[in-house]
This record gives sequence, structure tokens and C-alpha cells, in this order.
Amino acid sequence: MQPESFVTVIRVMGRKVARRIIYQAGQTCFWRQQYHAPADLLNRAEEYVGIVANGMSMQGQQGILDLLQGETIALLLKDIGNTLSKPLDSDKSAAKAPAQRVGATVTSHAASISPSQLSGIAADKLQCLRTLVVLMHMLRQQLGTHALQMMAVLSEALLHCAEGQLLMQALAAWLSFVQLLARLAPQVLQRVAAQAAVVLLPVLEPANDDAAPATSKAGSYSTTKAATAATAATTNSEVDAAAQQLAAAILHEIVVMQRQHVRPALLHMPPLPPLDVLKDVNAVLAQEQHRHGPLQHLQLLINALRHESVSVRHVGLGELRSFLMKHKTFMADAMAGLLSCSGTSSNGGAGATVNGKGLPAAAAAQTGSANQKLASAQCQNLFNGLLSALLASCDSLPRSKLAQSMKQRCAQCLGLLGAIDPALVQPELPRPAPFAYQASSFLVSLVQQQLVRVLQTACDIQQLEATSYAIQHILQHYTKRRLESAQATMEAACAVGASAAEVPKDAEDQGDPAGSGSLYSMLDDSTKSIVMPFLTTRFIVPQKRPEEAGVIFGSHPHTFRRWLHLWLKQLSWHTSGPLSVAFDACRGVATWDQPLMLFLLPFVLAEVAGQGGKGLDMLVNELTAIMQCAAAGPESHIPDMELYVHCTFTQLDLLKQWMQEQQELADKAAEAATTRQTIGAGNRSGLTSSPEPQLSVFAANVQQLVSAIPIQTMAQAALRCGSYARALQYFETHVRDVHGGGLNPAAFNGGCSSYSYDEVSFLLEVYGQLEEPDGLAGLVQLRQGGLTTADQILAAEKAGAWSEALALYEQALSQEATAATAGNTTGGANVAGSITAPCAAAGDVLMVAARAVAAGTAASTDQNGQQQHMLVQTIGGIITIPLLAQLPSTFAAAAISDAGAQTAGGAAALAAHLSSLQVGQLRCLLQMGHYQTLLRQIDGLLARCLGSGAQQNLDPAQGTQAGTGPAHASQGLAALQWSVTQLAALGVAAAWRLGSWALLRGHLSVVDAAFAAGGKPLCPADQWEVCVGFILDAAQKGSHDEVLTGLHNARAGVLGLLPAIAGESYTRAYPDLLKLHMLQEVEGVSHMLQQAQPVGAIQRGRLLRWSDRLSLTAPLLSCRGPLLALRRQLAALLQDKEGTGRAWLQHAKLCRLTGHHEAAETSVLEALARGVPGALLERCRLLWEQDKGHRAVMELQQLVQQCLEQDAAPTDAAVQHQRAKEMLQLTEWMAAVGQGGREILCDNYEDAIRMDPNWEKAHFAYACYLDQLYKDAKQREGKTVKHGNDRLGGRSRIRTAEEHPFDYLPQALQHYGESIRAGHKHILQSLPRLLTLYFEFGSKVAAAKTTTQKIRNAQTQVNGVMGALVRSIPTYKWLLVLPQLTSRMCHAHPDVQEFMQQVLGNIMDHFPQQALWAMAMVSKSTIRNRQEAASSILRAAKGRSNEAGQRLFSTFARFVDQLINTCMWQPAGDRRLNRCSANKEFRGLIKLLPVDIQVPVQALFTVDLPSGGKLPPGHRPVSSQACITELKDEVLIMSSLMKPKKLTFIGSDGVEYPFLAKPKDDLRKDYRLMDFAGTLNALLAWQPQARRRGLSLRTYAVLPLTDDCGILQWVNNLVPFKVACEEIYIKEKLYKRSSTPMQIKKMYDNFKGARRCELLDQVLSMLPPRMSKWLLGRFADPGTWLEARLAFTRTNAAWAMVGHMLGLGDRHGENIMISGLTGETMHVDFGCLFDRGLTLEVPEMVPFRLTQNVVDCFGVSGVEGTYRRAAEMTLQVLRDNKATLMTCAETFLHDPLVDWTKAGKSSSNSAVEADNPQAKDALAVMEGRLSGTLLGVASIPTLPLSCEGQAARLISEASDHENLGRMYIWWMPWM
Repeated sequence: MQPESFVTVIRVMGRKVARRIIYQAGQTCFWRQQYHAPADLLNRAEEYVGIVANGMSMQGQQGILDLLQGETIALLLKDIGNTLSKPLDSDKSAAKAPAQRVGATVTSHAASISPSQLSGIAADKLQCLRTLVVLMHMLRQQLGTHALQMMAVLSEALLHCAEGQLLMQALAAWLSFVQLLARLAPQVLQRVAAQAAVVLLPVLEPANDDAAPATSKAGSYSTTKAATAATAATTNSEVDAAAQQLAAAILHEIVVMQRQHVRPALLHMPPLPPLDVLKDVNAVLAQEQHRHGPLQHLQLLINALRHESVSVRHVGLGELRSFLMKHKTFMADAMAGLLSCSGTSSNGGAGATVNGKGLPAAAAAQTGSANQKLASAQCQNLFNGLLSALLASCDSLPRSKLAQSMKQRCAQCLGLLGAIDPALVQPELPRPAPFAYQASSFLVSLVQQQLVRVLQTACDIQQLEATSYAIQHILQHYTKRRLESAQATMEAACAVGASAAEVPKDAEDQGDPAGSGSLYSMLDDSTKSIVMPFLTTRFIVPQKRPEEAGVIFGSHPHTFRRWLHLWLKQLSWHTSGPLSVAFDACRGVATWDQPLMLFLLPFVLAEVAGQGGKGLDMLVNELTAIMQCAAAGPESHIPDMELYVHCTFTQLDLLKQWMQEQQELADKAAEAATTRQTIGAGNRSGLTSSPEPQLSVFAANVQQLVSAIPIQTMAQAALRCGSYARALQYFETHVRDVHGGGLNPAAFNGGCSSYSYDEVSFLLEVYGQLEEPDGLAGLVQLRQGGLTTADQILAAEKAGAWSEALALYEQALSQEATAATAGNTTGGANVAGSITAPCAAAGDVLMVAARAVAAGTAASTDQNGQQQHMLVQTIGGIITIPLLAQLPSTFAAAAISDAGAQTAGGAAALAAHLSSLQVGQLRCLLQMGHYQTLLRQIDGLLARCLGSGAQQNLDPAQGTQAGTGPAHASQGLAALQWSVTQLAALGVAAAWRLGSWALLRGHLSVVDAAFAAGGKPLCPADQWEVCVGFILDAAQKGSHDEVLTGLHNARAGVLGLLPAIAGESYTRAYPDLLKLHMLQEVEGVSHMLQQAQPVGAIQRGRLLRWSDRLSLTAPLLSCRGPLLALRRQLAALLQDKEGTGRAWLQHAKLCRLTGHHEAAETSVLEALARGVPGALLERCRLLWEQDKGHRAVMELQQLVQQCLEQDAAPTDAAVQHQRAKEMLQLTEWMAAVGQGGREILCDNYEDAIRMDPNWEKAHFAYACYLDQLYKDAKQREGKTVKHGNDRLGGRSRIRTAEEHPFDYLPQALQHYGESIRAGHKHILQSLPRLLTLYFEFGSKVAAAKTTTQKIRNAQTQVNGVMGALVRSIPTYKWLLVLPQLTSRMCHAHPDVQEFMQQVLGNIMDHFPQQALWAMAMVSKSTIRNRQEAASSILRAAKGRSNEAGQRLFSTFARFVDQLINTCMWQPAGDRRLNRCSANKEFRGLIKLLPVDIQVPVQALFTVDLPSGGKLPPGHRPVSSQACITELKDEVLIMSSLMKPKKLTFIGSDGVEYPFLAKPKDDLRKDYRLMDFAGTLNALLAWQPQARRRGLSLRTYAVLPLTDDCGILQWVNNLVPFKVACEEIYIKEKLYKRSSTPMQIKKMYDNFKGARRCELLDQVLSMLPPRMSKWLLGRFADPGTWLEARLAFTRTNAAWAMVGHMLGLGDRHGENIMISGLTGETMHVDFGCLFDRGLTLEVPEMVPFRLTQNVVDCFGVSGVEGTYRRAAEMTLQVLRDNKATLMTCAETFLHDPLVDWTKAGKSSSNSAVEADNPQAKDALAVMEGRLSGTLLGVASIPTLPLSCEGQAARLISEASDHENLGRMYIWWMPWM
């Protein structure tokens, strides 16, 4: 060949030659039996490539790099990836043999292993791996630009080369890659560090334990095969060790050697296994990740679960599973803190808030050992974050082995965590990002957030190629001009009134892809460095347009992922808009990534729909097919139907939100056009017609898509697929539009109640599925003509009233039987008469049933003729469990012969006797615990339906009898199969609860036969029962493999739909979490059963933690009942009789507390039979609640007497505590029934205390009894005649002992104090009462003119008790009553004053940040003695402090003075000024900053009371907050008269903390009311039903600085109720701010009638209720909408009841705020307290605000249901804790308010407390309202009302039109 020819060849084929040279360099002959590339080989390869580059006019090293760029490296990596991905099955022997030989030569260093020769595919793979190493070296500095592609190929190498020599070479290539990056491109190394660690983890981790275990019969593997497997494992173990060493060397290079370069990436490095070879690596990671304890470790795992990489999440789930099993003590403490957060947290003036967004920075910064203690709020944040991360970790996963493993790990983690009560946690679940139809934002998000993510995590060369092509094509296309053109086109298409926009054609020259204004220029720097190579690549992916397929859904049995890909692909071919190029580019890569498909889908839908025409019709048809299929219910079931519907709803939601934005733009444009017309015409009378808002054609087409599916169909589809909140939202919207609203007593004509029967039935069904019994009770009020039997049954079932439901079922069945008898025909009589007696034995019945359901189906038999049974399977997320048991070989033949011609008759007989009512009756028996009765009824029904007489002689082929044919016979067979299977499923549920294993297997055989016959699947509840039955049956047989198989498939079924369900709400997902909870407990017991030695009781309790796990579940019988039933059987399998008995006892207590006395009776008898401690006490409690008090006392007396007669006291603390409980309960009952005198009862109380001296409840109960004696003695004091207690005037010969109140007071105080010291459960009752008793005693002694010896003795005893309590009660507990302490600082008695100073001094010493704020207002009081007392305490505390403390006191005094000046500051000139500069106006305050004063937010004053009554080491009773560092310069000035100012402090944590500074306003009322609300919140949290409903009062920090100024914590995201009403009215064009109020005022002024209700009705007819639409627009997501509506309703009810008790008035629309985040209401401005509204010029006539728009937000049932029940429950809690709340309210009495002291200024200089007759009167009214004896605003005396009666009267009074019509006009009763 001539030189010129050679040069020509090189120029033409140079890149191909270069690829060939590099590939040949990977041959084994050049590598000298080693894994690392020889230096001379690299030099020769580079030299040869250089020659080729020179031939192509590419000179030097840069020429080589230019030659390798683009096509050369792309094709080379593609070839390598394709070869590596080939399977090794055909060449397995060639791959394994060398691996075994290698294992024999392993040394301490992995690289010294000598590779052996391979052949076939294995040899090709080995050469490719070495070629890759050569290519890395030749790329030099350009390696960083191709790092992601290299990493994808290397990841695929580890995936497909996981054995022997290939694995070692792959790891060596990884090591070379890391070392070269560290040397040549260290900045790139940190981007691949975390992913590299994840890819290497399979080499480091033990074998995968997430796969379903293979079940095999004994003996299926021969001894030879087993020995061979063992030998192979031994020989490969050395290779595994070498591979671990090499993998560890790679991580050592990344983490240890390159620590400085990859430090940011180390924070996100996944956890690594604790191997010796990773010791140094793990040590560095622990330092970098600040892993100083389990708390920090757990936070890192939560972050790992949120990682974008699926691999990282997979590893994080595995490590989290290990963490939960290892750190059980830490998790138990956190769970205890979670419980205390919900039950005992209180505060001194403000309630606690939890943001639910993960662990706060303060908690994350904590350091400590493994015994870290968390505050309650931190525990709640921790669990919120953990649950959020877990539920989101498995969303949108591909169908792969890794995804299945992730789901198993996630299910195990959720099971280990337990089914935490939704009332305890509020995890923030992920929501889809809002849809914005903008080119630049879409393209940037597509590349930056989606495609780069896929590129970085690609583990497949095809995925890498598709991703690379997509990035290349998008970046190179969207230059500046094209991007501007695309944006302009999209804006023009969406412009108001625009017609269809034409898409401009691209010019040939569109500019530089990397130039300014291009898409590339808009990416961030980190993304640019990744995608820069794709600006010059030339990937080509051939694409062929498919044929039109029409509607894809249902056309073939697709999976959801496959359907989504096909649909998106089809739609992308129909796009022609400016984004079509991006859609085309992503068509290939979307196949690999479901999140990417879901990201693209709304944009594709908008483009196709916006174009209209055929594409729009195609979309409508596809979506309609999905909705109609879902609405049809189970009859048209398709696997994963919920995923299809969830995806459809999500996309429609995004488009609807976008359409709302477009509509708002159109409205604004129409309003602007109207304004222009008015100005142009000079028209000021408003006569100009307003143009209708016109959407663009594009938007109108999208609107057509959104509204194409009828809302009723969507509601039906949502209901059938379990999206109940969405179903309710859609259907309520529909019926409101049809009927104009719902029940609303405050609206014109009372709203609407003309709902049809079907509409009410649908709403009842939805509410029934929502498990919202309150709302269900309200909806029945909509039923015309009263409730039907079905309504009553549904309401009873959802309320848990199973006895009532059973009675209703029996009544309905009786009526049905009567009707059937009356209308019976001859044929029917023949069928009924042909039924013979049931089969003799249940086993015979079940065998006949099994044969019947298998009729007509050919049995699958093996070679021996035996029936083959399938394993547990999961089909479409539905668990179907056939029985793994042998049935007789004649199964199929007998079934066919018995049922072939008799099917129709049997089905007819069954249909006549197994109605839905009868199934409901059977379910009632199951829920009530009547398992034996249920089984007997099931056996009878099966025998009755399948008896020989019922199987009539019908030949389906001839169809001569009864006029039937083969088709009818087939239908009869299906009906028979379904009905018998349903009966068998109920039998399974009863059998496993009873532990009747033989009967369980029999019923499972029926289900097995039905599954083999291809029958209709069971409902989810029955499927779950069968699943549990199968697993328990396997456990009872000792088949551990079958148990694990059942657990694996059950978890897979639950996790198949859980991520989609959890997207709606945590409550919606809770039933599935409960299933995972139960499965985890089965697994724990199953592992114990496999141990050689039995596990002891103590170790068993520590491992299982059943008590802790149960306490976190929802305290409902429907939740805990199945769990306890499962535990009974698990304990029986463990041969733990005591555990079985405890489960029965717990079930009995649960049933008793929930009112299910029959089930409680059964359970307590079972517990008694097993001799469980406490069973007899529980039985006595049940008798007491059944109004059998005398019998309860007698039986308990016998038990206590037996215990007392025993000689020796028990040494076991648990036994002593149990005896103390029995004694205390007996004593309380004796006191209640009047049995036993005072001395006997006191002795009994003291005996109970002696049995358990540290039991809080015993001390509290005794103190309450003594307190009652004290009250009785006080009432009798002074009423005795001169003959003492002789009522007969001295004639009686019996003398009774003199009784004085002070005889009981010291002991009462003592035991109240001991109760406070011992625990926290009753502290909110005992501590305020302790102080009240002591203060009353001091006041009485001080007021006494003379003191007797008895008084002096009592005084000595009382002072001694109180002095001891000051020393023994921890100081943090006194913080709870800090407002009460400061209000009594000027007590009349010196001993009490000294006590107060001592307690307040202790608080000042230990908690100065909290105490200083509380003392600020007192130290500035206008009452001299209060000011002096506060100053004295402050001076003493300052004197005791160290230097830092003294500096804090001094700084705080100056800081408060400056705050007062700031509050009082008024703008000097323009009163309209709305802003000012802090640096200019408040220089004194600015100069003080920064200060060591913590920001006075609500959390600073919240006392965290841990469970158990003791403060654990390291636990902080109050949380530390950030200190104030600066004040923002911009200060907002409010427009009200006094010009309050919004100040924004900046904390030391960098967070902004806004406050409102109010002048000329007495904030002490607000402060005291917030204290009252905080106490009530804690009491509501203690009440389980109130806690489940989230009843609480939204509070905030109030800090009075003087008597007439102070600051309040500013709460963000609040909307005044009036503003919200005006917004929706204006949007509906019903209201104008400028004219409507004046129009209404004219109506008021001109009204001359006597009945004001007529005037109000006129206004109401103009302004119908519309606030429900505002709520719907504000909370568009259905789950969020429902939660917000419930929060609005319940908080309104709570505030209404509390406000009425306190006489709170002035509740106009600007004093009620709505949270824009949660929907709950918050009240402000409490200046009109204690019925001051009655003294106004226009007196207030309603007890609280219950206007038409308030009611409209409650739902279509109005005040009925949720609102009424919440009001009743709040009233009940108020009454139950009347003493505590009255004590809290007494602070108003002793802390005189400004308007109460104006008339008595002479008292300002008094040395004692001022007397407040007005306050006493207000408290008397409050007590009467709490007792139900004072009714309404006017406090009319009445007989005591029940809570229900009082709530009804108040609701009626508040919504009465006459009362509302008499309200002040600007209170706006029409809103």
C-alpha cells in the first residue's frame, strides 16, 4: 500500500482504528497475569493511537484526546457495555472454574491474585474490562468529563461480572478509575463518591436476605448436591474475602486518601457494614457525618431515604432496619417521648407547636452517648420525618429485583416502627410540584432535576445511551433563539382571548448551544460540568412512529408502568408544540424511569389537549376508559387499578390548578377592560356592561379535557379505588352545585336539605369508608323521611356499636324472611323443602364445600396423580393464599361428579339463604368476639347449601328443569364458588382467633380450592384474614420457610399500593401500616421458634416489646382487637400461657373502655381461666360499668381480703403494685356507694399507699378524698348550734366528734405534693389545687381576728408540709403554674409570701429565661406592692447568680425598657405611614443587640413532661431557643388607631422571628387566656377521643411588658375570616368592597320592622354562603382539603365552647384567623372577656360566631355531626376538669385587669391583694356555665343540662336569625 493510501485510510477510518487499538490492548497476553494495566502496555497503546491521530492531522497529546472525543469513546463504551451485559449461563463452567483456582492463591493483598485463562463470553468480558482501564488512562484530564458514563459501565460490570476473576478485574477497574480521578480531576470525584459506595455495597454486604425464601419439601435436595454446594461456598469464600479487600481499598482511596476533595459528598455517603477492612473508612465517615449517637445516626438514615438514587435508598433501608433492631432502647425512649408529647405536655402561657418537617436543628446538633434523651416535640418531629421518608422511599419504583428488595426492607422498617397512632404523628407526605406551562422552567427542570439524575444513577449502558441522547438533543436544539421562540409561542397560546398559535419553523442557523441565553446557560454550574460533553456529541437513536392503537388501557394485560410508557409514547407523537422536541428526545429514556414519565406527563397532556382535535379526543377516550372501569367496581377489576386512577387524578389536579390560574388572569383582564371602558365613556354610574372573561383557545381546550369526565363518575372511581377524600370532595361539589348548598341553620331558609336518596346513600358510603363516625352521624340528618335500616346499620358499624348493628341485622333478616314467606311460589317451596339436615361433621361440610367450589375446573396433577397446590401469590397487589396441604387424590373427580349437574340448584339454595344481610350478621359476630357462634353458623350455612337435598338433579347441558341452560348453570357455579369461599374466609378469621388449627386448615382448603378454580377474588378484608390464617397455620406446623414465604408475599401485597395510598393521607394508609405491624410480630415469634433453646420470659419481653408497641397504636377496638387476637396465638405458639392471658386481659380492658361489654365479658373470663394477675380486678370494673356496683365491691373485697390474710408481703414490685391497684379501686368504690366510714376509707387509702409508696395515682386519689372531706367540713363550719353537732338540742345521748376543716388540710396538701413528686399524669389537677388550698388557707388565717390553738397547729403543719414540698418537688414542675404564682405575689399572709418568694426564686435560679419574661409585667406594674415584690425577688435572684447570670439580669432590664419604648412609639408626622426604619427610630434597642436573651416564642415557655414522672438524664424540661442577635431594619406599622408595629428579630440560628408590639392595650387578658388555653390543650390531649379528633386551641406567645403594652408572637400564614369571605364573594361577583357594605348599611338604616330576622334574611338572600369554595380553592388536594375542613370545624367548636365559658365577645371577622397551612382557626384580641359584650352600646346576643359562612365550611351536614360532636366533647372535657380550669381562671381574680381597677385606685398602694368583686362575679358565672346551670349569653338559671343538651341550646342560640339580626352591623352577621 502506498503511503498516500495509508494516510487516506487513516483519515477515513481513523476513529475505528483507534477503537480497535484500544480494544486489542485489553487482550490477556499483554496483561502478564495481573489486574492492573502494565505501564509499557499503556505507553504502546498511546503511541499507536498517537500515530492514528497524526494521520488525521491531530497533533500531540491534545490530538489523541480530540480523536477519542465524541464518536470514538461513545461507540467504545457502547460495545463494552453490550458485552458486559451478556449473560454467562452458556459459559458458566468456564467462569467458575478459574474462580475456584484463584481462591487457592489468595494472599493478604487482593491485587496479587493471578488471573487464569477464560474462554467464551467470560474472556470477552475480561478483555472489555481491561480495555476500559486502558481507555481511562488515555483520557487523562478528559476523564472527568466522561466520569458519569464510565461509572455507568463500571456499575454494569459489577452487576454482570459478580463471580471470581471477572469480579476482581471489575473491582480493579474501579480502583483505577478512582485513583485516576483523584489525580486528574479531583473536583469530579465528589460527584461519584456516594454512588461508587452504593455500587460496591453488594460486594461488602452479606447475601441478600430480602428475597422470598424458596420452600422445598424435605429430601428434595440430595446429599451429593448439598455437599457440592457446601464445597463451592468454601472455595469461593476466599475469593469473596479478596473482593472485599479490594472493594475496601477503593473506598479507602475515596474516603480516607481523598478526604479533603470529597468532604461534601461524605455527608451523603450511605452507611457501610461494620467490617474490619472498613475500620478506617467508617471512622472517617463517623467524624465527617457527626455520628455521635443514635440520634445523629438516625437522622443520616432519614436523609439517605430521601436520596435521589434508588441504590442509596435501598442501602439506607437496609441500614435502618438494622438500626431499629439494634437500638431498641433508644427507640423505646423516643416512643415514650412521643406519648408524653400527646398526653402530658403543658405550658405556662402558651401551647406547643410542631412543624412536622423533620428533626429541628437544635435536636440535630445534640451530641451525647447512646442514651440520648429527646424532648417530646423532638420525638414528634423525629417520627414525622422518619415516617415521611419511609412512605416516600418506595414511590414510583421500576419493576426490578432491587425495587422488590426495597419494598421488603421498607415493609420491615415500617413493621419494626409499628403502626403509630395518627393522633400522635403528622408526617408530611410528598406532593407533586405545581404545573407551570413555561418553556424555560420546564426544560431546566427536565435537564437539571430529571435527566442528570438518571444519568448519574444509570447502571445500564442502554439507559446511559438513551439518557445521553436526550440531553444532547435538548441542549443542542434549544439555543437562545429557539428557546425565546418557544417561550413566546407558549405565552401567545395562553394569552387571554388568543386563538390557536402557530408553531414557528426552526431556522437553519439558530446559534451556539452554549451561548448566552441558551438552555445550557440557564443551568447551574454543577449541572453544566456534567452535561458539557453533550454539546458536541452526535448520538443518533432511530425512532419509528407506531401505528395508532386507540385506547391503550384495557386493550392488553399491561402493567401500570408499561401502560404509562406506551401512553406517553403515543401522546408524544401527537405533540407539535414548542416542547415536542424535548418530548421526542425523552421518548427512549422514559422507558427506564417512572419518575421521569410522571414529570413529563402533565406537559404532554397540556400540549396535546391544547392543540384540540384528534389528540384531545384521544385523551378524553383514554381517561374516560380508566374512570369508567374504576367506577364499575370489582366486576371490572384490573391489577393495580388504584395506580391508574391515582395517576389520572394527579394529572387532572395539576391541570386544574393551572386552569384556575388562567381563569384568574382572564378575570383580571376582564376587570381591567371594564375599567378602561368606564373611564373612556366617562361613566361613573356603573352602567357599562362588563365583558365576559375569555380564555385562550389553548386553555379552553385544556379546560375541555379537565371537565370532560362527569364529576359523578370520578367520585365513583375514587370511592371504588379507595381515594375516599377525593370521592367526598368531588361528590360534595356536585351536590352543592345541584342543590345550592347543604344544611345551614344560619343561612337564608336554613340552607338545603332536599338531597335524593341515592345522593345521601353515596355520601354515607364515603363517610363510612373514611372511618369518620361523627360526620356519618351528621349526614343521616339529610335523609328524607327518617333513617332506613341500612343507614342505621352503617352508622352503628362505623361507630363500633356492634351489638346494635347485630340487632338491626337480625331485625332486617326477620323482615326479609317474612316477606319471602308471604311471596313464596311453588318452585321456591320445593327448593326450601328439599333442604336436608346438615352434615354430621364440620370436616365433611368443608370437604363438600371444597369440592363444590372446584366444580368444572380440571385439576392439575403431577405424575403420581396427586393434587398440586400453588404457593402464596400476589396478583395485582391482591394476596391470594391457597392452602399448602394435601387434599385427597379424588378431589377433582369427586367435585365434578357431585356438582356437575347440581350446581344451579345449589347456587339457588345458597342465594336464598346467604344474603348481604346475613354476611353482615356474621361479620358482627366476628367483631363482637363470638367466634364459636360464628363457626357454628358458618358450618350450618355450608351444610344447608351443599347438602344432598339442596343439590337438585339438574343437567346443565340439557337445561330442561327450571328453564335453565348451560349459561345459567355456569352463573350458578360462579355464585356457588363465591358464596362458599366468602363463608370459608369468615371461618378462617374465626378459626385462627380461636387457635382451632384443624378447623383452620379445613376452611383454608376451601379458599385453596376456590383459588385453583379461578374464582372471584375476595375483598381485601377477607384476603387479609386468609393471609394471617395461612401464616399462622404454617407457624403452628413448624414450617419456618412457609412462614417467611407468606410474610414476603403479604408485605409485597401491602407495599404494592401503600405509596399511592399514603399520598392521600397518613390516616388513609394506617390500616396497611397496622398489617405490617402484625406481620413483623409474626416474624419475631417465628425466629424465636427456630432457636434451639427456648427464650426466657425476660428476654422475650425485651426482644418483642409488645407493651411499648401496643401503646403507640390507635386505641380503637378495630385496630388493637386483631393485633391482640394475633398475639394470643403467637403466645400460644411460644407456650407462653401468661402472655396469652395478658392478651385476653388487654382485650377485655379495651372492649370495656369502648363500650363492648359482651366481648369484654368473654375476654375477661378467658383471662381469669389462665390466672392472669389483674383479671379479677378487670372483671369487677366491668361489673361496675354494667351498674352492678354492689357485686363488684363484694368480689373485690374478697380478693383484697385474701391478699391481706397472707403472712408475708410480696417482694415482687409488680405484685405489690397490682395489690395497691386493687385496694385503691375498692376504696374508691366504697366511697362512691357510701360503704364504710371515714376511718375505714382513710385506712384503706393508706394501705394502698404503703403497698406502693411511689404510685402517683394513690396519692392523688387520697388527696382528692381528703379534699372532699375538707370541702364538706367547710360547708358545715359555722352552722352548728350551741350544742355542737347535736341536732336535737342537747337531748341526744350520743355525742359525735367535733370536726374541723383544718383536720384534713395538712394531709391533703401532703398527698397532693407526693402525687406531684411521683409523676406527671395528674399534675395539672394536683399542682393548681395544691396552691389554691394553700392560698385559701393563708387568706383565711390572715383575715381571722383571733387565732385559736387549732389554727396555730394547722398553720405549723401546713407550713411544714409546704416547705418540704418546695425542697422535694423538682423546680421544672413549678413552671407549670408560673402565671398562678405571679398572680399571688402580694398574698396577705407573710408565710405565703415567703413561700412564693422561695418558689419564684428557685425558678429564677434554674430557668431565668422563662421567669424573667413572666416577671417583666409584674416588675412594671402600677400597683406598688406588686412592683416591689417582683423587684425584691429579682434582686435576690441576681445576687445569687454568677457573673454571666448577673449580666443577663441587667441586660434583660434594659432590653425590656427599650421594648416598652418601641411599643409606645408613634409616628410623629403622617399618620398614614406604614413603614419605618428601626435603625433610625429605635436606636436604643439596636445598640443593645446582640443579647443573650432567648427569643420568647411559644416553645420557650412549653414544659415538656416526660412519661414516668421522672426527668431522665440529659432531658431538658424546656427547650432552649436561639438568642436575639439583631432587629430587621424594616418595621411595618399597622393601620389601626394605636399603630401597633411588626418587629422582626433575627436569632442566633439565622431564623427570622416576627412579633407584634402593641401599645395602649392590656395584654394581661390575652396572657391569662393563653395560659388557660395551654392547660386546656393538655387536658384535651389526655382524653383519647379528643386527642384523636385533634381538639385543641391554637395558641401563641403573649408577653405583657406593662399594664398597657406588650408584644405578641406573630403567626405567619393566617387569613382573617372576613378577608376570606370577601375574597370568595368578589370572585363570585356578589360583593364589592367599595359599595356592598354601604348598600347593606342603607338596608339597616331604612328597616322599620320589629323582627330583625327579616332584615337579616334580606341580606342573606343577597349573599348566600360561599366559604366552602374558598376552602376548596385554598386546599386543592383532596386529602389536605379534608384535613383542613375537619381542623376548621373542630377548632371552631372548641373555641366556641371555651369562648362561651369565658364570656368571650367581639368575635367579628377580623378577630378570627384561618391558618392557610392547616385550616384550623385561631382567635386574637381578647379584650372583650367575661361578658363585656353585654355592656356594649349594641349588646351581643350570640354566645359565639356561628354565621352562615362559618357553617358552610363544615360540610353539607352543617352543624350536625362533626361540629356538634366536637362541641359536646369539648364541653365534657371542660366539665370533667372544672376544678383545674377554675383554679387556672382564678388568676384573673388575683391579677386585677386595668378596667377592673380604674374605680379603686386607692388599692394601688395597698400591701395586700386587691379584692375584685367583678372578677368574683365573672368566675361565678363561668362556674355555672361549666356546671350546665347557667344557659346562654344572658346566663339564665336552669336545671343542670347534659353536655349534649347544653351544646344544642348554645348552637341554636348562636345560629338564631333573630339574635344574629340584633348584632352590631359591622360584626357582619351575614358573613
